[in-house]
Amino acid sequence: MSFQYSVTKDASLFGLNVELDVHLLRLEAAKTFTQIRRDVERNITTLKTLTPNSFGKRRSKDSFKDNVELVVNESGALMPLVEKLGSDEPSINILILACFTLCKTTHANLEKHNLTNVFVEFLACVVNDCTIFPSMREKFIELIKDVCRKKNNITSGKLLGAVDSEGGSRKRRRLNPPSPHSRAEQDEESLVFGPEVLSPLEVEIETGHSSVPPNHVPKEVVFQFTAARVGRLEGMLKGSPLIQAVKTSNQWRWERSRDMSSTQNSGQRTDTIVALIPESSLQDISFLLKVGHRTGWKIVEFLEFESSVTQVIS
Repeated sequence: MSFQYSVTKDASLFGLNVELDVHLLRLEAAKTFTQIRRDVERNITTLKTLTPNSFGKRRSKDSFKDNVELVVNESGALMPLVEKLGSDEPSINILILACFTLCKTTHANLEKHNLTNVFVEFLACVVNDCTIFPSMREKFIELIKDVCRKKNNITSGKLLGAVDSEGGSRKRRRLNPPSPHSRAEQDEESLVFGPEVLSPLEVEIETGHSSVPPNHVPKEVVFQFTAARVGRLEGMLKGSPLIQAVKTSNQWRWERSRDMSSTQNSGQRTDTIVALIPESSLQDISFLLKVGHRTGWKIVEFLEFESSVTQVIS
């Protein structure tokens, strides 16, 4: 990629109107922020799939708690995030992202280059939103609460109030609590997934003006989710012929036979549904369902597919 530069527009970039020493300091500061920005953008991708189990094996867990403690002690570059914090999910996610990214070295570099007071403003210019894997998000909020409860000041109270309020609204949206009848049913928390869960639908991108069908845009799958909860899959497809078809698959029957022979009661999981996540949020997420061969052909015939391709999939 090549750029066209001009004396008028790029004088500040090349330090044409300041002393050399001043320009070198600015370049070092810009380099510091660029390195942090690269870490932030990498972690935006990481947090989409990071699980509590993987997080527990990372040194970043200690860094996260250290950053929350800095915030609660009303010091460090992240304080402005708390001052602007609401009980909405996006602002809390940005705080989690920042606490997950910064470490002792980055804090030292921000202070060294006099970026501490402006870091959050710079960050807001390059990060609009961050999606966090649900169970991992709950873990982050637990860690934030643990730190806040150990410190009794205005900042800890505000931060605790924000995550408590936001967490409460998320709990109220859960449709069905776990069944009390058995531990297995508790592990397999059922979820009735009705149309009201998706209402109102938000259109993320206006595709009507595009001349290229979304299905023809090259898609690079970067995340693949497997091992879904059996109870939730059954709840989501409740009353649908698809759940009957899934239960005729070799995969489903093999998994359930292993469940019956297992002495562990850790909750049933299934690979009969797989989520394929593209890197770009402008592209659709695909769900792959496995069904029995004979039942699958009945579905194919019923849907009257118009076109087909011959392709070997391993």
